[in-house]
Amino acid sequence: MNSHQKSDGNNFRLPLLSLATGLVGLAIMVNCTVVHHREAEQASSGSMEVSVQGDQQKIEELRQSIPEDKRQDNDQLKLILSDMGEVKVHPSTVRERFNREVRKRQDKFNKEIRKEREKFNNEEKKSREKKLDDLKEAREGQRRYKSTREETKEFYDEQQADRKEFFDEQRDRRKDFESNLREREKDFSSWLRETRRDFDQAWRDYNKRYQEMEKEKRKKKEESRRGAKASAAAATSSTDMSSFDKLNQVPSERIGAGEDE
Repeated sequence: MNSHQKSDGNNFRLPLLSLATGLVGLAIMVNCTVVHHREAEQASSGSMEVSVQGDQQKIEELRQSIPEDKRQDNDQLKLILSDMGEVKVHPSTVRERFNREVRKRQDKFNKEIRKEREKFNNEEKKSREKKLDDLKEAREGQRRYKSTREETKEFYDEQQADRKEFFDEQRDRRKDFESNLREREKDFSSWLRETRRDFDQAWRDYNKRYQEMEKEKRKKKEESRRGAKASAAAATSSTDMSSFDKLNQVPSERIGAGEDE
């Protein structure tokens, strides 16, 4: 039983490592920071310990590059993973905590996207209103001066070209902005699917170990109950035999002896 749990524990570390790595990746993705990290394959088992230390150091470096609020989010999800490091918390409790933290992460991400869109819309509106006011002011200034038909036509042609250029630039900026948001939402959805998949795999392993632990507890409890029952039965039997032995030691009297006399 112990060797089996140890084997499950080794297998269990793989999805946890994958999930933990995904959590670090999410915070970097939300802040539009792309980090490329490639680990060279180790040639011998003797260098594995050095590799693990290097991985830990690089993960910590990545963690330090993440803002404090994002690190707190990651630490909270990391705490949930620690619940599955040792079999003691009920599996349903672990899943509820994970789902709650994921919902919080989704709400925070959606809120950030809404704020960025509102900010962009407001800045776009102010810029458009200012440009239209500037064009209007230029037209009013043009009317105060006498100009030839040729000059008037040239002025309004320039205004039309200026206006068209401005709105073309605004349309391009809007297109780039929306494209960037869609890409971030796509990355977040992809991270969320991978995180849930890795968590589900880790949770199934944890649930299996938890059920085995509970089964072992029930087995020991049943054995203890049977042992206690057997001990009680043996004690009762011993008491009965002792009483029987004492009964045998009492002198017997012949029935009817008094009547003969």
